[in-house]
Amino acid sequence: MEKKNTHNIIMSAEEILAKRRETNRLRQQRFYLANKDKINAQRRENTRLLRELKKGNTPNIPKPAEEVVKPPAVEPLQPKDIVLPKVINSENIQNLLLQLRANGVIKTDGTLQKYLGDVKRLLVLTKCDNLNTCLKKPKEIIKLIDESEFSINTIKSLYQTIVFLIDKLELPYSKTIFNQYKNVFDVYKLKSNEQAKEKTVEVSITFPEYLEKVKEKFGEQSKMYLLSKLYDEVTVRDDFQLQLVSSLKDTEDNNINYIVIPTKASSQVTVVLNNYKTSNKFGKIEVKISKQLTTMLRNYIKDNNLQNGDYLFGKKKLTSFVQTSNSKIGVVGGTNLFRHMKVTELYKPDMSPEERVELANKLLHSPIVQLRYLRNQ
Repeated sequence: MEKKNTHNIIMSAEEILAKRRETNRLRQQRFYLANKDKINAQRRENTRLLRELKKGNTPNIPKPAEEVVKPPAVEPLQPKDIVLPKVINSENIQNLLLQLRANGVIKTDGTLQKYLGDVKRLLVLTKCDNLNTCLKKPKEIIKLIDESEFSINTIKSLYQTIVFLIDKLELPYSKTIFNQYKNVFDVYKLKSNEQAKEKTVEVSITFPEYLEKVKEKFGEQSKMYLLSKLYDEVTVRDDFQLQLVSSLKDTEDNNINYIVIPTKASSQVTVVLNNYKTSNKFGKIEVKISKQLTTMLRNYIKDNNLQNGDYLFGKKKLTSFVQTSNSKIGVVGGTNLFRHMKVTELYKPDMSPEERVELANKLLHSPIVQLRYLRNQ
């Protein structure tokens, strides 16, 4: 006896559309044959009315003896037409998204491209070859996403895509799993909104005033004060995930930023940036830290028993830490605030183009971007 094939037959979005079009075509054909006389009468009357209007006449429009015959509505694709494969890999998930676009669950091509991009990014990050099983491990997936180098908005978008897929494809996950992703998505929506507000915040404090507030609140050897002092000397973005090494020869990994602490106690510390937003333009950056801050950093490293290979301020992004700390001194903003304060401090309206370019290079951005950081005068 021949064994019956129990595998699901997966139809592509194009096949489903073709099938639906053919179904609708046959339905229209049957409708026309059943109502041929009425439809042709309506067409002749419409033609007559149009002819009268073209002549400039006001046609007599008789009240119809019966309701105008209307063709049947075209039946759209329904989510039930989608059959989930046992393995949702890169190819299958793209096909499923195409089907969601075809049946109108995804409203626009732009939204489709957004989800396709997020899915590709998610699969690469998680090294997942079957979303049916990978997403059932929310703790692992959330850890990978949260510790990635993606921006807050990109991370928010990834969680949005996961929530969307579980919901709209009706993936067989428990409500608990779904809620874990949904809760994290909601958190990142708030973070994204806060970041958007931060980018437009008006700076109302100078850098020297800010440093005094931080020192008074947290102390001269605190993480927050040393971080602020470092930003005062090297005003970059949220790039101070700095691994401790003792020599410039140990700073070759392009994915890592370093802080070089020479073994000779009198030698100054150097910050080395390999991985930052505009690295393609500016390349590897080496900045020697002042002697005063070098001494403070060496004491901090000693007090916290940090060794080569450890990270000076931790491996995670620092914006949340800075935002929380700033809220305790009545200041709004995260790491982006440092750039606002520095540009406001150094920028002068009568600066020459050459001076503006020099300042922009110091802050590793374009001269046009400077104006976005300036407070309103």
